[in-house]
Amino acid sequence: MYSDMSTTQGPTHQRVTADAVYLPCLDKARELGIMMKRDELLRRVRRAAGECGIDWALTRQGADHEIWQCGSTRVVIPRHREISEGTALDVQRRLQDELGREWWQR
Repeated sequence: MYSDMSTTQGPTHQRVTADAVYLPCLDKARELGIMMKRDELLRRVRRAAGECGIDWALTRQGADHEIWQCGSTRVVIPRHREISEGTALDVQRRLQDELGREWWQR
């Protein structure tokens, strides 16, 4: 399955072509724990911001994403029911300055 992965060499980086991308189905992703409910992410941030006394507000909406602001930090959150764990971890890292280093475990 992976033997047909082809790559092209660019001037400064290596680029993977579209036929090399492997995307597991959503059921498999959920089973592996690499998807998170969007509502759960928003609930966790809202709770942590409230505990710290920081404003958590929707700044603007796009077709596929929303821009939220926590204190002075803006984060982009996809408008999908489930988002990837990597996106959730990126939101967590971006909000560490506002909510504290280990805010996600509270």
